[in-house]
Amino acid sequence: MNNMGNRRVVLDPGHGGADPGAVGANGVHEKRINLFIAQEVRRLLEAAGIEVVMTLDTDRNLTLAERAAITNRAGADCVVSIHANASGTADPERKARGIETYCLPGGPAKVLADVVHEFMVRATGAPDRGVRTNRAFYMLRKTDPPAVLVETGYLTNVAECALLTEPTYRFKLALGIAAGIIAWLREVKS
Repeated sequence: MNNMGNRRVVLDPGHGGADPGAVGANGVHEKRINLFIAQEVRRLLEAAGIEVVMTLDTDRNLTLAERAAITNRAGADCVVSIHANASGTADPERKARGIETYCLPGGPAKVLADVVHEFMVRATGAPDRGVRTNRAFYMLRKTDPPAVLVETGYLTNVAECALLTEPTYRFKLALGIAAGIIAWLREVKS
């Protein structure tokens, strides 16, 4: 995983500070899961010689506009926004589970989403909820480099929430994200 010099990636752990994100079945806050995974991805990418810019690397408040501005100033090859999912009233039994990845339609972001998603599912064995397009997510719309948003699992699902709080499982997610980014950089940016 070397020879990746002159590559820069932005990692955006969702939520933080006063915004906890989703609250898990066991009371864990999404922001903690997202930050842990992003920090692991950073370590893996840096070990491969890739420069990493974090929109935030501590639990603090940061608006979506500030996140996008950091991303756009970074001159990065791509940005990956890391989240954990939650189901609403359409899933009263809280059975929804699995990994989803979002991007804008077409172009390099779709390729990035496909590759990162495939590696995450392969690394974890989690249910594959697919790659979806979404024009509503701010970080997909307002950032210059190809952007994807990953949903690493459902905090509202008791079993999946338990997995997301296990360091070994979170490391598998980080490994999948990092391997996907590296594979994409090799394919698209070589």
